[in-house]
Amino acid sequence: MLLTLLLSACSKGVFDVQLKTYEATDTVSPVLKNDGSQGAMQCIADVRLILLSADTLSEHYAGASRINRYIIDELLDGCRNASETEAAQQFVRISSKLLADDMQTMYGKRDEDFDAVFTRRVTTEAHWGFGDNVLCYTLTNDLYEGGAHPVTQTRTLSFSIENGCVIRPSDVFREGTEDMLIERLTNSLMEQYDVESVDELHEMGILDLSDMYISDDMLLESDGIVFHYDPYELAPYALGSIEIRLSYTEVEDLLRSTEP
Repeated sequence: MLLTLLLSACSKGVFDVQLKTYEATDTVSPVLKNDGSQGAMQCIADVRLILLSADTLSEHYAGASRINRYIIDELLDGCRNASETEAAQQFVRISSKLLADDMQTMYGKRDEDFDAVFTRRVTTEAHWGFGDNVLCYTLTNDLYEGGAHPVTQTRTLSFSIENGCVIRPSDVFREGTEDMLIERLTNSLMEQYDVESVDELHEMGILDLSDMYISDDMLLESDGIVFHYDPYELAPYALGSIEIRLSYTEVEDLLRSTEP
């Protein structure tokens, strides 16, 4: 994966920025038995973290550093001000401990051995998006604390390599175009599920409890803009995450300029 991403960076012309991967795992086995012995419960946290690396003399150094700071400070719980090299290890240590504390409180002490595995897994992906200076970044957080399935939350962000800032929908679309954009998102969703009306979407459980809205989780891909919605945001868990892609041609009249 990393080799593919680096080749992608080179092909886009950003030769002085590389994508580095940090991986870490931590396991905690809380004491749950009344006799003080260690139970079989395991709480596991792991992370696969992609950050940017640029030479200090690179024109992209400040932007890359600012992106890394945002990822560590805003997306990794408990890691604010951690260094790039220490962030992954610090994240799994904190996450496994918090998970263990929560599970011990939830299930209490037991006489019998409690055989269960609870996990928090964070994975990241990154690739170059529109033009040479947009980084598309995805962080997926899977938390399993028992039950039928994990709870999954995904953040999809577009960064400017030039200044390191997150690119928001309000940066891309002209003020006053929100209703038109929502209409096009809705139409694209109907096309995706091969229906002809919002009522038919409702019958599938889509937009049944929530109206369409413009998600801040947005990727400025090379061929279009992708809006991400987690399970339950627009539809039941069974339908999974929903991604709506609009080509730049479809929204050309809504953009602030000819380039996002």
